[in-house]
Amino acid sequence: MSIEKIISIKKRLPIAIGTAQALIVLPLLLLLGLPAAAQVPDSLLAALEEHPQVQQYKNEYESLAAGAQAAGFLPEPRLGMGYFIQPIETRVGPQRLRLSLSQAFPWPGTLAAMRNQSTARAAEAWFRYRDMLSRQQEALSLAWEELTAHAALLAVEAANDSLLREMEQVLLYRYESGNLPLNQILYLRMMRKSSEVNLLKRQNNLESAWRQVLLIAGLNTAAALPAALQQEQLELSNERLLPADHPAGQALEARLAMMESRQDLARLQARPSLSAGIDYIITAPRTDMNVPDNGKNALAPMLSLSIPIYGKKYKEEQKAAGFAYDMVTAAKEALRNDFALRWERAQTARDNARLSLQLGEAQQVQASEALDLSRVAFENDQADLNEVYAWQERLLQWQQQVIMARKEMNKAIRQLQYLQVIDAGILPQN
Repeated sequence: MSIEKIISIKKRLPIAIGTAQALIVLPLLLLLGLPAAAQVPDSLLAALEEHPQVQQYKNEYESLAAGAQAAGFLPEPRLGMGYFIQPIETRVGPQRLRLSLSQAFPWPGTLAAMRNQSTARAAEAWFRYRDMLSRQQEALSLAWEELTAHAALLAVEAANDSLLREMEQVLLYRYESGNLPLNQILYLRMMRKSSEVNLLKRQNNLESAWRQVLLIAGLNTAAALPAALQQEQLELSNERLLPADHPAGQALEARLAMMESRQDLARLQARPSLSAGIDYIITAPRTDMNVPDNGKNALAPMLSLSIPIYGKKYKEEQKAAGFAYDMVTAAKEALRNDFALRWERAQTARDNARLSLQLGEAQQVQASEALDLSRVAFENDQADLNEVYAWQERLLQWQQQVIMARKEMNKAIRQLQYLQVIDAGILPQN
């Protein structure tokens, strides 16, 4: 049994097991590893602590931490009393009553194995609690990226609608001057109607995304949509993938330690145990004769050795713990593979989104310049109105592509942040 591993896990528990009733929770921003540049409001982050799923893992940890406090102690001393229905005749008289006090002492190392197993179980629960917080933070940040993207799309659509309104004023002036046919006015109004419907759709999408953010944060009450929502571009620094240092990997490491302690405990429980005690025997005086020390009570210290007869169950327990250890070892390897796969996919998605973003920004600038030139040419009767519409539609498409590409890039970065849990090392590192 690797006692050093168990001791290391005990030292890294967030609270001392001896004071497990008081859970010390560090600030949530440090806990979740959220970078300072993130836009998710602190109120939503704080609400994650009260999320039902997070509370489930937190309560499990507190329960196991409190249970670890009671582990590893000697068995309770036993105080017994026995009344002789048929008194035992002795030289000094019949024995009537026996009072006994005894203390069992398991085989050396048994109590430590019990304590190590409980401590490792509590450590696993703590790391699973941390992982759940990180996963909820990831889900919240991804939903926030969707929200800011919808806000940006709404702003772009509103700007496009405003541009159509300006164009309508120009066309009406030209129509009243007799320089424009009526069908051009009707076509523009059809475009404006489509733009107004798109605005309503964008507004509905924005409100729905906000409600989803509240639900992911565990808030079932209605809250006002933030007045200013700005889509920001995230960057990821110090990229490294260390599944063993991730809370999910640390939880598996703690479970391995627990399986080792379980094997040790099963082996030690098959060993003999020693008991020390004392009996006080109450004796009635003899009535048939007078003897020295007649009716004298007896005080009898006693040592006893208990040897398990059926040890097969302990061997089967060791075997079961060995299989469980192999299972967790395989789970660690699966976790490494899963993290590597998710890391590769997220990096590829981020890089492709960055390329799309760079292309969209460049094309957006050129489309805006082309739209300005086509509008000037149309006002000077040097271009057709359809050309203005075409460039306006292209500009809108590139603006939307920029927003969607930035959203996909930010979401990929959020996924990478979860995989490497930036600045989330709450427990002291040895």
